[in-house]
Amino acid sequence: TDYGGSLRDFKEQHSDSLSKRATVIVLGDARNNYWEPQTEVLRFISERCKRLIWLNPETPSLWGSGDSEMRKYLPYCSVAKECSTLRHLEKVVEYLLRTHDK
Repeated sequence: TDYGGSLRDFKEQHSDSLSKRATVIVLGDARNNYWEPQTEVLRFISERCKRLIWLNPETPSLWGSGDSEMRKYLPYCSVAKECSTLRHLEKVVEYLLRTHDK
């Protein structure tokens, strides 16, 4: 996986669609195989959208271990949650409904 490359591609292809009405959702473990994480691109995306939600299948205790860039990405996420089961997804949706537009 090359999250930095994927973020660059997303910016190039979809930056015109980003607005303060848009929510960007990233699904993935942020394991980048030691490629450049391109945090500045995630910051660009985050600054232009209403919120950036990252759903990571790994437990937070693994975020930042090995080739995980999750800790570097966290400052640009409005919401970052573990999500690897239907129960996790249910909890994320409940959280989003509780915090909607706050």
